[in-house]
Amino acid sequence: MRQAFIGFLIFLGVAMVNGQEPALPLRELAAARDFYIGAAIHTEAIKSNADYRALAEREFNLVTPENMFKFGPISPAPGEYDWSHTDALLDWAEAHHMRVHGHVLVWHQQQPGWLNEDTYSPEQLAAILERHIRTVVGRYKGRIHEWDVVNEAVADNGRLRDTIWLRALGPDYIAKAFEWAHEADPEAVLYYNDYNGDTPGLKADAIYKLVQGLVEEGVPVHGVGLQMHLIWQQQRSATPRAIGEVMIRLNDLGLKVAVTELDMRIHDPNRGREAMLDLQAEVYSNVLRACLDAPNCDTVVVWGVSDAYSWIPGFTGNDDWPLLFDETLQPKPAYEVVAQALAGED
Repeated sequence: MRQAFIGFLIFLGVAMVNGQEPALPLRELAAARDFYIGAAIHTEAIKSNADYRALAEREFNLVTPENMFKFGPISPAPGEYDWSHTDALLDWAEAHHMRVHGHVLVWHQQQPGWLNEDTYSPEQLAAILERHIRTVVGRYKGRIHEWDVVNEAVADNGRLRDTIWLRALGPDYIAKAFEWAHEADPEAVLYYNDYNGDTPGLKADAIYKLVQGLVEEGVPVHGVGLQMHLIWQQQRSATPRAIGEVMIRLNDLGLKVAVTELDMRIHDPNRGREAMLDLQAEVYSNVLRACLDAPNCDTVVVWGVSDAYSWIPGFTGNDDWPLLFDETLQPKPAYEVVAQALAGED
């Protein structure tokens, strides 16, 4: 009885924003304009927290597995895969008519422990990576609409990041990863995904140059994912015009753009939380409006459902309050502006 009452209060908190009349959920506002508003899903929360699960079902029409598809978590031993979490996520998402954005096939972090416990030749590493991509994408062929194929291959200095894959296969590992994924599921939309490339600058230029080369070589890359893990000091640079400039330039290459990992840290010991929540809302609004205005952007994914399950406190040591819903699953000012943007309100 108590759990049902709490769930009812959460429903009221979502539907009533700042005391206004009940609003449509974000997913309905998004669907009305052929748009996807998504969230990264926490493995344990989706299993154990019914209120978290109900909130995700109500508000989002796209979900990204936060960690469960990464190479380390999904492959505990060479050639072995644990599909229990990923199968459950797909079944749940399909039951609630949510698109799934697969994340991620090739990354330099969260690698399997066994990959570093033995000495592999370049040829063996190439075979391992190819088998991994073909196995994972092939299993979910036709069920996962899009994939982050290669993640964060560009370092902050604009050069290709020094990774096990670069050392073993050379720069061509990126093209090969896209080709293997495309062969495993020719209908899937394939993204290159990275951070700090969402406004003009060195990193954005390097990402553009990378994907431009892939397009010119005929590599099956279809889009670029802009992560957008923001901090409050970036609010002056994260303007709709600056974000839109990056999106339009990629559109000129014929590439889609998705905001794939949006959150914003607002912890500042010298400022009150309420003022920072308003600042956060302004930046969320800027991102949504930039994407809605761009001809090649139809997806914004928030990197988590609730502040209670965000990765950021463990990374920064501060609460930071980065998401649309607070620790008790209540909507924040950022939720209101996202709803307004999706509804087409000024």
